[in-house]
Amino acid sequence: ALRNMLYKLGFYKLQKSIFVHPYPCDTEIELVRGVFQIRPYEVMIMVAESIPQETRLKKFFQLS
Repeated sequence: ALRNMLYKLGFYKLQKSIFVHPYPCDTEIELVRGVFQIRPYEVMIMVAESIPQETRLKKFFQLS
């Protein structure tokens, strides 16, 4: 259910359990965790300055 919600929120699935988004979304993730009652489980939010597949992600998110 969490993965489906991340897709609906516009996240890109980079790997099986890694989803990316180009903008801050801590509040949205907290809301989703609360709705699905998954607080006891670890959900990490990381900020990256660059990643290897940056060109593909920029195209997906329609960024220049």
